[in-house]
Amino acid sequence: MIIGIGDSKKKAGKPGSGIIVPVVAVVAFFTAIVWAARSTALRIVIIGDSTVQTYGASDPLRGWGQELPYFFNKNTVTVINKSIGGRSSRSFIEDGHWASTLSILQKGDFLFIQFGHNDRSTVTERHADTAQYRKYLTQYVTESRAKGAIPVLVSPMNMNAWNGTTLREVFNEGVNDYHAAMLRVVNASKVPFIDLEKKTAEIFRRLGQRYLAIFIFNPGEGTHFQEMGALLNARLVAEGIKELEADAGVGKLAAALAPQYMVTIASNKSGAGMITESGTYPQGASLIVKTVPNTGEKFQHWQNGSGTSLTTDTSYHFTMGAAEASYTAMYQSGTTMLSEDAGTAVSRRKCAVTFRRSTEGMIVVRSEEPIFSVRVCDIAGRNIPFKRLDDRRVAFTEKEINGARVIAIETPSGSFTRRVRLVR
Repeated sequence: MIIGIGDSKKKAGKPGSGIIVPVVAVVAFFTAIVWAARSTALRIVIIGDSTVQTYGASDPLRGWGQELPYFFNKNTVTVINKSIGGRSSRSFIEDGHWASTLSILQKGDFLFIQFGHNDRSTVTERHADTAQYRKYLTQYVTESRAKGAIPVLVSPMNMNAWNGTTLREVFNEGVNDYHAAMLRVVNASKVPFIDLEKKTAEIFRRLGQRYLAIFIFNPGEGTHFQEMGALLNARLVAEGIKELEADAGVGKLAAALAPQYMVTIASNKSGAGMITESGTYPQGASLIVKTVPNTGEKFQHWQNGSGTSLTTDTSYHFTMGAAEASYTAMYQSGTTMLSEDAGTAVSRRKCAVTFRRSTEGMIVVRSEEPIFSVRVCDIAGRNIPFKRLDDRRVAFTEKEINGARVIAIETPSGSFTRRVRLVR
């Protein structure tokens, strides 16, 4: 655009054409500002396998690398996802992908590295034992640092693999202890580390094998992820970045993290079917909430927090906005859901619920009706321990409400949630 304006100036021979000069100067000035803003944007380059890679819009699979950009404030971080399915720490190098990635690395870039799924494969051209794995990870670290980049190691997330009711941590097993191998590189080379393996293990145990198979992993297998699973992994990576905010390099990324907003998912009928778990998500992320009715139960529709019917499909797809949201799976013979605006009194409901401090330093939740079920979680969706005092009261310690908490309660009058922040 600047060149075009400059050419017009040269062709103009009439008096007064000099007026173009300040226009060019102004355009150049603002262009310089835009260019400066772009040049100061942080860059993350990701290398990994199919659990990280970017998929096409029509593909049901998703990798966390394609979801990660939503977790940063707009125009602050550029994510370049170089991950390729079927690659191990070894084959990514041998196939020439590392050389091409290294060629685009710039000083100050962050290189996020996650391999392991294909390293433990029995396929000859992919397999790398833990000693080779350490060697290749060290190569990525050393060569990226030589370019002025900042490497970050990410342990491979867990698979949906179980021994009975016990989750297998497949990257910690015997000769396949790739988790320990990565930790050796982390400690030897002083590399920032995001322990996605341990983070997913904790959550997967709580969610259980059946939930993971339906809502998180690609149906029929336990390695690849559907959209909500990829978002979960990306959220955990963002959490890991936040935990590294004291690091001189990664702290810059932590400062650019976008706010997340609670999406509360409920059902109007206890035990009618499985539903998507509540959680927090950034603006712009594409979400799917769904329910799987139990035998004999009839799902009717999804309803939002305003009481509007959204779809009769068991799945509802939407783009996350910049505010909290709630969705309820409405089942036949379930209770009618009453909407509650933020900040209004709960006594508007048939069943009033109150919150108070006890002298024992507990926060007591009391319902006028029996409480069928209750869940207390933080804004990241992590469960908060609580104690049932009787059929109408539950309690948790004040230290457990250090920040906003979401309390989901089901009584005969209905299921509803409240977000509570303790004012000290």
